[in-house]
Amino acid sequence: MAIAMGLPALAVCAVLLPTIQAGRLSTEAVALLERAASPALGGVAAPWPGAGFLSSATSALVAYAYASRSCGRATREFEASLRYQRADGLVPAYAAPDAAAFAAAGSGLPPVAFWNATGALEGPAAPLAALPLHAVAALQIYRGCGDRELASAWAARMAPKLYAWHRFLRTGRDAGGGAVWLAHP
Repeated sequence: MAIAMGLPALAVCAVLLPTIQAGRLSTEAVALLERAASPALGGVAAPWPGAGFLSSATSALVAYAYASRSCGRATREFEASLRYQRADGLVPAYAAPDAAAFAAAGSGLPPVAFWNATGALEGPAAPLAALPLHAVAALQIYRGCGDRELASAWAARMAPKLYAWHRFLRTGRDAGGGAVWLAHP
């Protein structure tokens, strides 16, 4: 599982964050992001090479990274992270185009039947809540996109999804006293 945690956590921390904070992406960072793009997922980042499913946190982090470099790639990644959002607002941590892709990934994730979560908008998704990184990534994309009109229209389309996600966290994951909690089974 070290590889699974490697791309979103270690790569972002070691390679991406210093260059993002400097307002640019290094050649090494861009190459890492391009290698993460998965044809099976429509060209958006997989959490590690060969993974047949999407990690919402990985997509949000990649969108954040691309925000100042490519508005189109950033918005595609971001929208992929919300593609499987449920009607109640939950953004699943992991989702796949179909159950076979989820099972074939060799990821160590429980099978879709374990989550009993075929009620997602598209394909199977785990009801495990994604890390709430999306609002920060959306703001970074809005600020980084050079076309103000395009950025404003995109932000207006994403705002209801972000609102639903945060409403879910506040009401569906309130530990009491306003503290949001996320739990892994």
